[in-house]
Amino acid sequence: MQRFPRMGGALLFLALSIGVANAGHRSPDFADGLSGGPDYWAVAGVGAGDTLSLRKSAGPRAGKIAELPNGTVLRNLGCRLASGGRWCRVETTGASVRRGWVNGRYLRETGGPR
Repeated sequence: MQRFPRMGGALLFLALSIGVANAGHRSPDFADGLSGGPDYWAVAGVGAGDTLSLRKSAGPRAGKIAELPNGTVLRNLGCRLASGGRWCRVETTGASVRRGWVNGRYLRETGGPR
């Protein structure tokens, strides 16, 4: 009977040790997951003077809906693999709401719209 309390303590210690060991190795939260994710993304990493294309479907050849500069806040509607990359379905915030797909490479987690 005493075996289980000791075992539980050992498992808790192991879990805490792993968490502490990995705490310093966190990478930025890019759009690298296909499930879940943050509620909002911000466009980031687009070259100076360039924009991220909001497209009708997931892929670089799909028709453009809009062009989004760095800092644009987007609502996350989910991501998937398509056309050799990760594409995320998003919704713009503000008065004129548009839905479409963007390359997840240029998204970073952010808080909601201000």
